[in-house]
Amino acid sequence: IERHPLVMAPSVRHHLLATRHRTDSTEAQIFVGTGEGLKNSRAEYAPMLADGRRAAAIHDPCVRADWPSDSEADIWHFTGHAFFRTDNPFYSYLQLADGPMFAADFRLRRNRVNLVVLAACRTGLHSLLPGDESTGLIRSLLEMGARNVLASHWAVADRSTAFWIRQFYQSVMAGQGPAGSVQEAARATRDRFPSTYDWAGFSLFGAG
Repeated sequence: IERHPLVMAPSVRHHLLATRHRTDSTEAQIFVGTGEGLKNSRAEYAPMLADGRRAAAIHDPCVRADWPSDSEADIWHFTGHAFFRTDNPFYSYLQLADGPMFAADFRLRRNRVNLVVLAACRTGLHSLLPGDESTGLIRSLLEMGARNVLASHWAVADRSTAFWIRQFYQSVMAGQGPAGSVQEAARATRDRFPSTYDWAGFSLFGAG
């Protein structure tokens, strides 16, 4: 983290696919899922709302119909609860007000998004299906048209996650790239929350 920005991907194919996904849109879409026990989640995206260069639409609480099927956006932000299915990772999902939004649902859509932020637990987990590539929410979003996806490795804590995401957005809004912004957020969070559990919970997947 001190020397190198890190970018991950389900496969080399998905990394190369993500490098072709780019849009000039300045639109931001904020999706607030069910948030029982998440007292700080709505503070995560405050730096984005303060940036006058982006028109932000907030869906709070969001339902399945709020998610576009064919559009372009600079940023999608999801905050809430997520669940990983080891038996069938294409049915890992984000919990919305009217039910789950499955990883498989994203694969059926065609949206160009420069950055998707999944501020929820275990959104970066994936499994290998027999004869297939690494599968989960990340793969589905990259195949949908996302250039970069920020996702978590484990069950992250509400308070430290809100701080981490705010630091990340402050760096992005200042003009830093997503990979460099991950570095900045991790360093700042480590100063406030020294445990690796708090500052190392998120990684960037895609093109970087």
